[in-house]
Amino acid sequence: MFMATLRYKNKLTHAVRKQVAAAFRELLSDPDAGSVLRPAFESRLRKSVRSAEAGRVKDFSEIFKRYRV
Repeated sequence: MFMATLRYKNKLTHAVRKQVAAAFRELLSDPDAGSVLRPAFESRLRKSVRSAEAGRVKDFSEIFKRYRV
């Protein structure tokens, strides 16, 4: 009886670990890997980076305070 319980527990542990690993792989994977950015999006992204480098980006707390969120 003890061995059967131990085998069942080991199988269950293995199955749970497998599912957790799969969930982490899914969460940490990049679904857009290999995709090409459209020129318009790339332009907006570059503009956003320049704004951040110039210090023209506001913190979320400032925006929440302004719009009373």
